Amino acid sequence: MDICELYDELEVIKENKYKKLSLVRNQIDHLLYLKREIAAHNKEIYYQLAKNDSKYWPKIYQVQESDNKIIVIEEYINAPTLEDVLLNESLSKEKVINIFSQVCYAVLKLHQMNPSIIHRDIKPGNIFYVHGKIYLFDFDISRNYQLEKNKDTQVLGSVGYAAPEQFGFGQSNRQSDIYALGVLLNVLLINKLPNETIYSGEEGKVIRKATSIDPNQRYTSVKELLNDLNIKEESSVKESTYSLPGLKSDNKIKRILSFISYVIIFLFCYSAPVTSNGVLATGIIAFLYRTYMYMMIMTIILVIANYCGVHNYCFFSKSKYFIFRLLGIVLYLILALFIELMAISLIIAFFEIN
Repeated sequence: MDICELYDELEVIKENKYKKLSLVRNQIDHLLYLKREIAAHNKEIYYQLAKNDSKYWPKIYQVQESDNKIIVIEEYINAPTLEDVLLNESLSKEKVINIFSQVCYAVLKLHQMNPSIIHRDIKPGNIFYVHGKIYLFDFDISRNYQLEKNKDTQVLGSVGYAAPEQFGFGQSNRQSDIYALGVLLNVLLINKLPNETIYSGEEGKVIRKATSIDPNQRYTSVKELLNDLNIKEESSVKESTYSLPGLKSDNKIKRILSFISYVIIFLFCYSAPVTSNGVLATGIIAFLYRTYMYMMIMTIILVIANYCGVHNYCFFSKSKYFIFRLLGIVLYLILALFIELMAISLIIAFFEIN
């Protein structure tokens, strides 16, 4: 069965003579997906990715050949790219290392496959970034490394990020991706390409080696590059995902003000007088009412601030329309507050009966 019959096309995101990207909706589960139509010469890459899931790139659900092209159905990630992020903010050193480390681990996993996948187009515009997590995407010009070849058959890659060998001087290999990683690190740190200005800090030496014109002078592996950055374990790049909103801000004043606000909320909730049936509540009943008040305020703050990416689990979170996604967040918040109210009411009723 043609997989296209299962999906309704909602919007064409990008279309040229090489590919077509469309936002589609599945007729069975009614969720949104990305449909990619590209030349069939790259089919082995997408078949390989479909068999090798990773948290570092969108999930590939289906791959089907049709005429001289392949149709790929992949996970739709509604998030800005690093390119968008860099246009709007300057990243802290800690955040840069967190982002860059994750990209490195994504590339490392690609290189460790059999055969290795060379991405060949690592750049901010091909990396989604949401809630401290990255997704490397767009494998349309990726290829498998072939030991017997000494030159690429096509000149492909993004100017500034593509290694010299991708422009006809040799076969792209793991060192080609390492070159792009070096460029990416420089851009994340100072928002400039290395051929403009190289970062002057200690990471500058890593960038220079990674972006050497001669592939033999670059790092032999992503692991070697990570070692020079003193990043040893994959777990070390995890962001403090569970920090309360405001407490993981790069702005010290904002962190202090957030902490003070949380303390004030706590003190207010647990010192405010409460009544039950018109009578001033005391003891455990007063404590439970105050706890509910605190839970209610914190729930509103956490949901609005998208704590731990809760918006991704709200009703209509996959909708392409902002108004529906907003409605889903409001409904989710109402449901959460209602469940909390029912739970605390049952507990209070239990203690009042006894």
